[in-house]
Amino acid sequence: MADQSETGTQVSEKSVRAVEQIRRMRGGCQSHLMRCSDDRYYVVKFANNPQGRRVLANELLCTSLAKLLSLPVAHGAVVMVNDLLVRYSEELYIETTLGRTPCEPGQCFGSRYPVDPLVQVTYDFLPSSLLKRVENIQDFCGMLVFDIWTSNTDSRQAVFVNDEPNSYRAVMIDHSLSFGGKAWQFTDFPRRCLYLDKRVYEGVRGTEDFESWLAILEDDVNEVVLKKAASRIPIAWFENDCASLDNLMEQLCERKEKVKDQIKFLGSSFPKLFPNWVNRTFCAGAGL
Repeated sequence: MADQSETGTQVSEKSVRAVEQIRRMRGGCQSHLMRCSDDRYYVVKFANNPQGRRVLANELLCTSLAKLLSLPVAHGAVVMVNDLLVRYSEELYIETTLGRTPCEPGQCFGSRYPVDPLVQVTYDFLPSSLLKRVENIQDFCGMLVFDIWTSNTDSRQAVFVNDEPNSYRAVMIDHSLSFGGKAWQFTDFPRRCLYLDKRVYEGVRGTEDFESWLAILEDDVNEVVLKKAASRIPIAWFENDCASLDNLMEQLCERKEKVKDQIKFLGSSFPKLFPNWVNRTFCAGAGL
């Protein structure tokens, strides 16, 4: 794709500034909910998080790519955190085996919170009776296409927002472990990236339920598109290793043709995952 000099000359990503730490969040990255200068709230991940600084690049890249597939992901942004804010916020630290270390100030990744957390709640899980009220439940199929393509090695994460009475909307979050996390390696184990509650897939009857996203992936995603998405990533997040970033983009471009076979394999081989899949035919050679 791009040579090193081309990759190094990146598009300047418009950032927002963190102004207040609200609370610590769950998860391996030890992120924090923070209020920012645009009067919105972001779940902020720091460069010295336990999963490695490359996961910040994963997050920003995946939010860009998922939007290309018209998927309901939380908006991603570069969030600037001032060293004074870290110094005077008692909770802004990372737990390590050696104790606590301050969060690293500077360019951080922020996932925009889908609501104002001071006035509205989000739900990590919904009981089966309420899953039927998720207006965009079909987007879990689209995210499966996306997660297989990007080799997400974690189960699909989502939150649910109650915008209207008796109606919920799923927002997809957390792409840290796409591309194998900090390793930037691709594996083909599509069962890993399924959503924990498999009832979101009960309506799937075949590959046609994935076609709208597969078509965008196969027809509209190319090296130019991938390079533009990668240009948003601050160089420090991948330690100026432009060759590795280029290799990642090249592999992404090559992998898009394989996703449909992985979907067929899941549907044909695991009836408990897709109980209403029709015309099952075992698809040998795909991953587990």
